[in-house]
Order: sequence, then C-alpha cells, then structure tokens
Amino acid sequence: MVAPGAPATHLPALAGPGIAALATVGLVGGRAGLAHFGRRLLRLPARPRWIWAAIAAPLIVALAVARGVGGEWPSADALAAYPGAPAGLGLLPVFGLVLLFNGLGEEAGWRGFLFDRWAAADPAGAALKVSGLWLLWHAPLFAVHAGMQAMVGPALIGWAISLILGAFALGHLYLAAGRSIAIPALFHAGFNLATAPAIVAGQPAAAASALVLLWGTGVALVWGRAALARRAKRR
Repeated sequence: MVAPGAPATHLPALAGPGIAALATVGLVGGRAGLAHFGRRLLRLPARPRWIWAAIAAPLIVALAVARGVGGEWPSADALAAYPGAPAGLGLLPVFGLVLLFNGLGEEAGWRGFLFDRWAAADPAGAALKVSGLWLLWHAPLFAVHAGMQAMVGPALIGWAISLILGAFALGHLYLAAGRSIAIPALFHAGFNLATAPAIVAGQPAAAASALVLLWGTGVALVWGRAALARRAKRR
C-alpha cells in the first residue's frame, strides 16, 4: 500500500500517459514528430510572466496556511515525505521524481498530446474529454494508494469535480505557455507537493486546491460561453 514512509511506490506508473504519447508520436510522426514533441516537452517560455506566479501560488499558499495552523514553516524533510518516494531522499530529489513522473509523465499525455489535438476546435470540449479519461485512469490507484482509498465515499464527488476543473486550469496554462508541456508539468508537480505530504494535509491542501478550483471554474465559464456562441453562429 502506497503511503508516506511505506516502501511501495506508484510513481513510475504515473509516466504511462507520457510514454503512450511518445510512442504514438514516434509511430505517426517519426523522428521529426518526436523532435517537435521533445522541444515542447522542455521549452520554458518567458512570457506571460503570470505563469510563474501561477505555478508557485498553490505551494506558497499551502506552506503559509501550514505555518498558520502549526505555528512554524514545514521543514524540507516533512515536505519530502511524499507518498511513493523513498524515505530520507531529501526534498530536491523528491521534487525531481515528482516532476519526472507526476509532472512530465502525466502532462506529456494529457495536455501535450490529447488536449493539444482537441483544443483548437473546442478547448472546453477538449478539457471535458481529457478529464473524463483522466478520471478513469486514476481508478487502479484506489486499490494501492492509501490517500486515494481515504476518499472513497462522499469525498469522491469533490475529488472528481476538482479534477475536472483542474483539467480546465491546466489546459489554460498549457495554451497560455504557447503549448509548452514543461509549464503544466511544473505546475502539476508543485501542486502535488502542496497537497500530498502529510504535513500539508487538511487546511493547507484545501487552500491550495481552492485556488485551482477557482481558476478552473473561471476558465470553464469563459470557454463554455465561447463554445455556446460558436454553436449559435452555426445555426
């Protein structure tokens, strides 16, 4: 069972969407397709500047709330107690693992491949379709991940809604960054670090999640209104 301090890990499996995307791009686009995908995978755009504030915001808010609740800033060792990461590895190596598997491993598939192919015609529809697949993809984790099992029940509805709205927020970030995969990957890794370790459980994680929920809701409303306007014109 994956839990803080347990020897089991689920992290390598999280790279599945990215591996599938690379395999498909290679089969369809060959070396040229892989080269283009690789450039988007690693590109870090300098503008718009709000992107970097958006990436840092959930972690900063979670740390600030954790300090308010506990009376002191969470230590690096406490943040490094990430479910699935080896104990005692240290914060920077743990962040590297989370960025590799949670960040690049997932976002290369969800945003860099699937959302990218659907978003030009209808970003709202693309976010909804990706979120549906993303929800189903999480299903096996409920058998092996203690944190996921703890959500079984009414909390599962809130988790599903947050994931759907998160797909809108990440889709918006991906497009704003000029289709850079690295940007949503950094956000994904930072957000998970702000919500998964035990030291930020409860109010800190809820505060970080609230930011994403508000962001995703705003994007969903704007994109949804635009989609309705396009359909009205076609009539």
